[in-house]
Amino acid sequence: MNKIKLCICIPTYNRSKFLEVCLEYLVPQVKHKENVEVIVIDNASTDNTMNIMNAIISAHSNIHYYRNEMNIGYSGNQVKCIEYSNGQYTAILSDDDVYTDNLVDDILNITNEREYSFIALNYYSFMENVTKPLQANFAPTSDINFSRGYDIMNYPSVGHFSGFVFNSRLAKETLREMLQKHSFEEYEKYRGVISDIAHRSLSKTDIPAFFFGRRKLATRIPKEVDYDLLNHQCLDYYDFFENLYNEAYINIDDLKYRKKLVLKRLVRSVISDCNKKNKNEMILIQKKLKKVFNDEIYFFVVVNMFFYLGRTKYFLKIVEILNNIRKQIIQFGI
Repeated sequence: MNKIKLCICIPTYNRSKFLEVCLEYLVPQVKHKENVEVIVIDNASTDNTMNIMNAIISAHSNIHYYRNEMNIGYSGNQVKCIEYSNGQYTAILSDDDVYTDNLVDDILNITNEREYSFIALNYYSFMENVTKPLQANFAPTSDINFSRGYDIMNYPSVGHFSGFVFNSRLAKETLREMLQKHSFEEYEKYRGVISDIAHRSLSKTDIPAFFFGRRKLATRIPKEVDYDLLNHQCLDYYDFFENLYNEAYINIDDLKYRKKLVLKRLVRSVISDCNKKNKNEMILIQKKLKKVFNDEIYFFVVVNMFFYLGRTKYFLKIVEILNNIRKQIIQFGI
């Protein structure tokens, strides 16, 4: 029997400053634990990540460091996390997020209760100081067992991959099936393969899932996002679930639930992106969204109105002013 109960995998690329904070909290929690391993997969960083990791692995036998010879993309590095894991369970932890308050022990206690198909961790968000929560998500802080494993994916706050703890056997089986159909590069538009593995593996199992309610995972809010919201959080997001539905991994009720989530995001996404895209780009996105949502009154009346407002110079100026205020708040920690 595999003595490694939990493998914590950290994909990283050129964020040594954040990685140091992540490991500063994590290393004391795994120190001397023979049933836990930590694997850091470096996607060919050009900063001092290698120096940091060489110092750490020399002092801790259960912490391992792998460096890709070349950058293999966001999805490729996530694939390595699942493939390299030697644990019965595989936790994915972003290099800029933090396990606080002995969260590793909590995960181990959960996995010792029974076999779970998936464990999701509740979390809070922070900007700079891990000990100062900036935003708590809206999920309750109570633990929940899900007899139908997939139901956990429709639970509030579940979706941040630093809160994902996989049943390694199911995750590895699912990943192999996925890579037989598609190359991992095809998952880049969905910001990696992790969410796809979770949804596909849970839809085909009778093993229960578990939600850990106490907020001990701290997730960093980036000062700037490297993607636009309309494409990533709306169009690509819905496309992701429509594909799952078409391949019979989820049912129509699951798809309708995701459609409602996208509708709630649209106004904020239009406001966020209207200063980043030109008029023609916004018109094209609006047309794509109409094909999916134009039968929804909220989209027809409210969202369309914001698309038209987003083409006026006065509205764009207001958005620019608000963005500058936000940046000042972040910079000075107001």
